[in-house]
Amino acid sequence: MSDNRPKGPVSRRLSNLRLNQKIHAPLTGKSPLVAAAAAALLVALPASVSGAGASQEGPVITAAALGGDPATHQHRLHTAKPGPPPSAEQLNPIPAEGDQSYVSLDTAQWENAKSIVHAVEDRNLPPYAAVISIATALQESKLYNLTVAVDHDSLGLFQQRPSCGWGSPDQVTNPNYAANAFLNALQQVVPDFQKTPLWQAAQNTQQSAFPFAYAQWQDQAAKIVSQILGKH
Repeated sequence: MSDNRPKGPVSRRLSNLRLNQKIHAPLTGKSPLVAAAAAALLVALPASVSGAGASQEGPVITAAALGGDPATHQHRLHTAKPGPPPSAEQLNPIPAEGDQSYVSLDTAQWENAKSIVHAVEDRNLPPYAAVISIATALQESKLYNLTVAVDHDSLGLFQQRPSCGWGSPDQVTNPNYAANAFLNALQQVVPDFQKTPLWQAAQNTQQSAFPFAYAQWQDQAAKIVSQILGKH
């Protein structure tokens, strides 16, 4: 991620939780302790974004605090027959905002995008979750798996920081793990993401210093998701 996110009191409490509950898709049947942790996390989030470049104290996200370990969520083989791509409304229930950016993708970037989309499918989440995830990864890494730390100790597709509880360096540079860690946080921090503008859903999950930057990738992310979902 592209800023320094200090740990706050709620962050430290969440970091100390150690729950070995396996993740589900979607997360259901959480224990009272997990539910309490999620509720505390939501209360701790800022009510509004103070502006691009603002320094915010966001929660430290841990797999334990969010009810499961992304490493236990195994990536299944995607051998189903191609189906129709999702509708425009499914991809973008809330229209893109602001000027849009595009980058050409090479083979490595496409493979990383597929890993993210397949993680969303494995969890039976709607296509918009994949669009949010892809747009976030485009902003954070241009869909490259960053194996050398940038901006403190940020690594992987989502610039997830081991020091902030996202996982070990080896874990956050595993595309499947990284995608599931992001989706864990998205589902818990933004449970109504289907009704949330993309940049707000990404920002509440990532706690970036440049919150609106995610918005510029929504159109390309939707096209990427549509193409992947329509080809397997």
